[in-house]
Amino acid sequence: MNNKEYLLNELSNHLGLEVSLSNKGTCSEQGDEVQILSNALRQLKKLDSQPSQLIKDQYRAIGVNVAHLSESDKALLSKQSMSEVFGMVAERYNGWFFKIYDDVLSRELYDEYSDSFFSIVQFAYTNGFSLIEFDSDALEYDQFKTYD
Repeated sequence: MNNKEYLLNELSNHLGLEVSLSNKGTCSEQGDEVQILSNALRQLKKLDSQPSQLIKDQYRAIGVNVAHLSESDKALLSKQSMSEVFGMVAERYNGWFFKIYDDVLSRELYDEYSDSFFSIVQFAYTNGFSLIEFDSDALEYDQFKTYD
């Protein structure tokens, strides 16, 4: 199998449909076809490795150990997870999911939480995360206060 046949086969498999080119033309033109096929396949593989631009509600999550939460923060997370109004918290058997909305990142929103909790939210937000998973098995971070 030559380069052109290989690339046609890869494109066909990748796209899920038959891809073919004419065998006519000079060696130079066929070499151009191989280059075009190679570039097309490279671009398709690159697109596959990136999140779809069609999905608008994408976010990154960071795991943070519950040891970084004060007792009052834990109680407030549990309370807010049951709220029908405050939909930013979901409780799990070993922690919580906390959604960060970028249009409401102000200290006033988190005034009931400790400064330590707010520093975790700020850290997550400034590093591109929109969800914090507070979990008993997640990592502990040196830069955050730890509670016993």
